[in-house]
Amino acid sequence: MAFRTLFIASLIGFFSAIVSANEASDVDSDGLPNISIVESGLITQKGKQYRVEKAKLVRPEVGQYIGFRYKLTLPERHNVSQLPITVTMSHPKITNPETKQSSTRSSWPDTMYRHDQNLAMWYFGDEFEIQSGIWKLEIRFEDNLLASQSFTVANMEQLNSSIKDNFEATERLSQIAAIATEGEKLLCKNPRFSTCMAFDTQQRCETGMAELRGTCASYAKDKTKQQNPHQTEVVKAFYSHFTVCMASRRMKSAKLNESEVKACFRK
Repeated sequence: MAFRTLFIASLIGFFSAIVSANEASDVDSDGLPNISIVESGLITQKGKQYRVEKAKLVRPEVGQYIGFRYKLTLPERHNVSQLPITVTMSHPKITNPETKQSSTRSSWPDTMYRHDQNLAMWYFGDEFEIQSGIWKLEIRFEDNLLASQSFTVANMEQLNSSIKDNFEATERLSQIAAIATEGEKLLCKNPRFSTCMAFDTQQRCETGMAELRGTCASYAKDKTKQQNPHQTEVVKAFYSHFTVCMASRRMKSAKLNESEVKACFRK
């Protein structure tokens, strides 16, 4: 298999993408090869083995992949054991800091085989490639779409470094790079957020903040719709509003001192 290190569209379309982020589409037409996605999510390589961690929301690190394992079934007219395909990934804007070149879509040739262990994957070779947002991986054979899978990627370093800014300049909230899917888990994964929100463990933080998620998700959706950001910035804007809502409502319900919370995040 050949790999390359590769450098949503209205708001309605974006939220549709979130809902379908863990739904694969398998195309089965007369005379065409059929692909069945076996499992998809975050992929880690150990030796020659690839382990797939099934997930709607993925938090990749450098050296990991996102993609899916799939089974190929061929109609009778295909008396072969393998077929050439084109794999395409549509993703948030990635800019190489050295070359300054940017991309939002990349394609590469690959080969699929008549078995159930095929892998279609994207490799994260550098930190700058891990951009929060909706990533869509597609497989095509002779210009026919055979399978597609969407992933919601969250860069935890981007999220954690942005939390402090929420309390200092609300006009900068659109810079937050994440999405509100399982938002309390993303927030509470940062030890400082848990501490500043007066939780002594990550689990208690997740349980406590989960009560606010529904209200804040609706708030974030409305605010993002009003803001009407560029389609590539919808993820960041949504999570920005979600984060502020979650933090402010927690501060109010727990009667936390705003100055102390700000000081805590500045540490």
